[in-house]
Amino acid sequence: MPQREGSLDQAPTGVPLLIVRLDESDLSLKLMEMGCLPGEKLEIVHRASGGDPLAIKVMEYVLGLRSREAAAVWVSWGDTPLRNLWNSQEP
Repeated sequence: MPQREGSLDQAPTGVPLLIVRLDESDLSLKLMEMGCLPGEKLEIVHRASGGDPLAIKVMEYVLGLRSREAAAVWVSWGDTPLRNLWNSQEP
């Protein structure tokens, strides 16, 4: 799969994702306080019927986000060094 980038609400479920940036919005501070920081790894682990809300694994816990919140988080996925990051063990 080639490298892709898009908003978290449009990203695929069950694949390693890397946060690229956050939109400038009132939600940015709330998202950062919940662990959604640029450079952080995450994964969408579940989508409710209709796609809202979605559950993401970030920083070793599961967080529920509404679609409008997820739309403010930009992520990348695919054939990138991200696969190595996801599987690496941090000291």
